[in-house]
Amino acid sequence: MSKLRCRCGSSYRIFNWRKLKDGTPVFGYQCNMRTVNPTRSFVLEHNMTQQLSCDAISIPEWKLELMAKKIFEKVWGNQNKAILRACKMIESCQNGKAAARMSAAPIQGQIEKIKKRKLNYAAMRADGELPREEYQALCKQADDEVARLEQELKALSPAPDPQTVSSDMKEIYDFLSQKVDVHGACLAPELIEQFVEVVTPISDYTYRWKLSTGSKKEKHERADLMAVTGKPILTIDFKTAKRYRKANKMPHQFRRAAWTDLTVEVYL
Repeated sequence: MSKLRCRCGSSYRIFNWRKLKDGTPVFGYQCNMRTVNPTRSFVLEHNMTQQLSCDAISIPEWKLELMAKKIFEKVWGNQNKAILRACKMIESCQNGKAAARMSAAPIQGQIEKIKKRKLNYAAMRADGELPREEYQALCKQADDEVARLEQELKALSPAPDPQTVSSDMKEIYDFLSQKVDVHGACLAPELIEQFVEVVTPISDYTYRWKLSTGSKKEKHERADLMAVTGKPILTIDFKTAKRYRKANKMPHQFRRAAWTDLTVEVYL
């Protein structure tokens, strides 16, 4: 997860934690500072006061995904009404374009009439019924009128058949519903990418998530996560983790004795 930043200030790197029996890889994240430097215990033991070090533990990828899911369940809620409203707005625009397409028919008809009239001018000129100068003036007038009408046509965007629009809206609705569904087995990665700014493990099992409000912030405008005070909004216990693993068909080997509850703080 590119959003991870360690309490020491370093970024994280992804690594292959292990493989399941069926060969499926299980990934985790490790602080880069800890990866390339001696451990904190080694530094303290040898009194290496100038040596950089970090004691942050590795984080299984599934725990980060579980935290994200529980956060979005709490702060996101059910967005079906918003999705439906968005689809209706899109469909309304499409219907407007369909109406515009219908209004283009008479303009096209005028263009065809002018082109036929121009052909008649050519026949009259060939028969000697029109002087050269008058023929040229009439042709120019016809060309100018066609050019004007074609500009009007360009301003009218063609739209698909109304039945196609309805079908498209169903596909768009299904797609958006899937992407913003926070109550399914897992969370769409796009939600994390779009709405999570940074995740900081402030201790081995306590995490601070900073959500993005959509506006780009300069470095001096960003909140100092390590200076934030406040109560955590949720705790992820063994039962919650076990349900998540089961829903995502993860291995059943999951022992309560090896589990430590996750404390999750969320800030905007």
